[in-house]
Amino acid sequence: MERTLAPDFFEYGRSGRTYTREQCLAVPRQPIDAVLPLRNLAIRLLDENTAQVTYNSVITYEEL
Repeated sequence: MERTLAPDFFEYGRSGRTYTREQCLAVPRQPIDAVLPLRNLAIRLLDENTAQVTYNSVITYEEL
């Protein structure tokens, strides 16, 4: 991911907080066991080497 994320990358969390590239890269890797629904997925080319990706993620929880 270090090669994929731009130096000025940031992410909006579902809480509304923003996370820097460094904060995102510091999160320990975790396996993804299921396909995550990404509602309103949009990819917009900003130039020949840059794309802006936006989506709304959905969090589901197993009932106990």
